[in-house]
Amino acid sequence: MKDPEIAARLATGLRNFWILQGYLIEGREWLEEALRRSNEVPASVRRKVLIAAASLVQLQGDREKARNLYEEGLADARAAGDLHQLALATRGLGATSYLQGDFRAAREYVEEALLISRELNDKFAIAASLNRLGDLARVEDNFAAAQMLFDESIAILRQLGNRNAVSNSLNNLGAVAFAHGDYRNAGAYFAEALTMAREFGGKIVISHALDGLAAMSVERGDPQRAACLAGAAEELREVIGFKREPAETRFRDAYLTQAAADAERTDTVGCL
Repeated sequence: MKDPEIAARLATGLRNFWILQGYLIEGREWLEEALRRSNEVPASVRRKVLIAAASLVQLQGDREKARNLYEEGLADARAAGDLHQLALATRGLGATSYLQGDFRAAREYVEEALLISRELNDKFAIAASLNRLGDLARVEDNFAAAQMLFDESIAILRQLGNRNAVSNSLNNLGAVAFAHGDYRNAGAYFAEALTMAREFGGKIVISHALDGLAAMSVERGDPQRAACLAGAAEELREVIGFKREPAETRFRDAYLTQAAADAERTDTVGCL
């Protein structure tokens, strides 16, 4: 596209679509091209490109590059007094710190983002920050705190009618219920997340729901079905270029370890 400003606005406008549909590679290419021409667009558009690009890069696991982009976007937003983009960049840095295992820094960033979002009364951003704090509580095995945070987040998201974000939170609630040994509710949450995500093609959510249902299959004594579901989940992530986050990795590793042990005892040989 010849007009760099129109291209940049289109690219930032399509960010959520690319993430939802799993077009991470395509989205990153568009946003990186917009960044290469960002000196030709207004500063307000450029910082949106920086932060949008950071989010796509982060989902693909390129953590250092994501951090650099978020930090540049944050500095720009802070200087301009752009609170909406400041909250996005701050929450993004929280996500990047979380991915890098620095949970203390992650919590500080996300709590700052939450304060800004409350000041703006941005309901979706509030829910997103609460959900990220729930992730942090979950990865630290503080499941009671995670439950409260996810419950608060999903209540807001249901009010907003944001089914994509609701489906993601359902997976999180499923993981917490599973950790508590509440397998009935865990299975219901994972199944609802999968059904909801299939309605709008939410590939990242689908991959997590498949992992949840694989874990349920292990608990039901069916390691072969667990292997099939686990394989499908990982294959989907590979296709779209998505890298698992710490809490999901711990969840997956735990059920796969149990599935392998069960399969060895019963001489089960993988997914047929």
